[in-house]
Amino acid sequence: MATPHFLHRQQIAKEWASLESLGAQANGSTTQNSNAPGYESVEPITTNGEDDDDEAPVSNKGIKEQQSKRLEEQGGWLGYLKSFMIFLPDLRPKDNRRIMACLSVRFVHLMLGRALNLLELRQLGIIMTKISEDYRVMPWSDIYLWILYR
Repeated sequence: MATPHFLHRQQIAKEWASLESLGAQANGSTTQNSNAPGYESVEPITTNGEDDDDEAPVSNKGIKEQQSKRLEEQGGWLGYLKSFMIFLPDLRPKDNRRIMACLSVRFVHLMLGRALNLLELRQLGIIMTKISEDYRVMPWSDIYLWILYR
């Protein structure tokens, strides 16, 4: 009489064998159906004579025609941009002083940053000129000023 432990081993062995056969079929081994595609096989894609590239320029051409017609109706680019003037009050909050102050500070900060970028490059040019003219003396004050700008 077989013990329960032995029966359990037999059941595991059967399951393992079925899993191995499934894995072998999935990895492209020869199966019962020899016409089945194997591992790394690529099925050809057929388009039935249709070419998607022909449709794209036609639709783009139609869109471009509509855009040019709309621009002519609105009076060119300036008329087109004037139609967006309704959004201007939302971009500039005239009633809220705190937001206006924050936007002003941000604008000044932006302009100062751009000015410092220009001053940094100008100062680097001054340093290079002084070094090339008299290479025996280091222009330490100009270098410190450049570091400050940086």
